[in-house]
Amino acid sequence: MRQPTTTRPIIDIHVHVLPPDACSNQAYVSTKQWNWPPFLLMRLRHRLKRQEAVGGNGIIRRHLARAVADMRTVDRVVALALDAVYDDVGRRDSQRTHFYVANDYVFKLAKADDRFLPGASVNPRRRDALDELDRCLELGAVLLKWLPNSQGIDPMDPSLVPFYRRMAQARLPLLCHTGPEYALTTADRKPGRLESLRLALDEGVTVIAAHGGGADILNLGRAFHTAADMLLKYANLYADTSAFTQPNRSLFLRRFLRHPELYPKLVHGSDVPLPIIPWLFLRSLPFREIVRLSHVASPIDRDCLIKQALGFPDSILRRGSELLRMDRAGP
Repeated sequence: MRQPTTTRPIIDIHVHVLPPDACSNQAYVSTKQWNWPPFLLMRLRHRLKRQEAVGGNGIIRRHLARAVADMRTVDRVVALALDAVYDDVGRRDSQRTHFYVANDYVFKLAKADDRFLPGASVNPRRRDALDELDRCLELGAVLLKWLPNSQGIDPMDPSLVPFYRRMAQARLPLLCHTGPEYALTTADRKPGRLESLRLALDEGVTVIAAHGGGADILNLGRAFHTAADMLLKYANLYADTSAFTQPNRSLFLRRFLRHPELYPKLVHGSDVPLPIIPWLFLRSLPFREIVRLSHVASPIDRDCLIKQALGFPDSILRRGSELLRMDRAGP
């Protein structure tokens, strides 16, 4: 008797969240971050005051809730926490922390709605890093998120080896930002280099390089060749497709499309709530298709459908379910 096949879900592994109260133990947005150009553009576009954007009924929170409620193509999303900056002795550095989302918030979100999966964030410089990592594993984290440029993390620091080994043992993937960072203020640009993830890879961690491994308009060719070489060299290295539908990284999407040998190393992610722009692909898709995609209700679905229309295979959209630590993440 023929057994029925089970289709893996489509999971967007790269979705940012902001708790209702952005000045509490659940989250923090500094004045400097609030005035940072991407946030400033959002304010001008929506004519927002700070409390209207991040308060209990704020537009950021409502935007994400509506985007998830409207999903018809994507099955689940990974909601990403972001740990604070820590000083040399492992204490939280409030002066250098400009954006923070607590692990407890994403776990609470996932518990309330199973369309959310918890993406934890633990800065390995904190005193209790291993204890917090174990706590997140116990609570069901599906991945660990780092943004080294803004969190003050050097992924090549030899002192991180025990942390990496615990991650590898638990089969918890590391989703790590690569390339320049525009949306958040940065402490250091150097840690965003894809090459800085070699130590984690050598210690057996499954690493997912965000944004295709470091794409940017200013270094497109060099960044792509570096990413391609490393993706083919390391069996445990993958790259997500987040921000590929934004102006500064859309050209990287076109590069990957021309290299099907790299498709098995790509994982679907969107970077919502940053904008998803179908009109960037007017030369690649029919006008009617662009209009149709522009009217897709959920930006999470819109990002997925754009990549599908451009030619990314279904396997990329479903690869997240193969890589994430799903054993404690619910149905």
